[in-house]
Amino acid sequence: MAYACNRMEVADLRERQLGELSGGQRQRVLIAQALTRRAPLLLLDEPITDLDLASQERILEVLEEETTRDVTVVLSTHHLDEARHCDRVLLLAGRLVADGSPDEVLRPDLLRRAFGERVLGDHASHDHAEGLLLLDEHGHGEHG
Repeated sequence: MAYACNRMEVADLRERQLGELSGGQRQRVLIAQALTRRAPLLLLDEPITDLDLASQERILEVLEEETTRDVTVVLSTHHLDEARHCDRVLLLAGRLVADGSPDEVLRPDLLRRAFGERVLGDHASHDHAEGLLLLDEHGHGEHG
């Protein structure tokens, strides 16, 4: 357990109650608990949503380290940038829309098929290797 706590940078929180922790601290503690099991598969539901940047970075770094240890990491996300860092992406909208590498799946035509008019626009003018699309997440759960 100490090794997982050190990796997630939560060793100093071991004596505190979960309810006393911030969202980022709580998420890092929960992931540390999962890491102690040394399971070959980690299933995570939006592991960095609504967390501070430091917690997001620590979690993503550790998850990437886990994949180099032959651990399969499966996560759900609504964040395109997070999905771009994955090896494989399943685009779901009540059904499977697309399956493949981020470059194959995170394309404007497929995202529009999944999210309809909630796709706001292409931000290709930003300094990114890929074009960046913004999705209007205010309609979370509604697909039109």
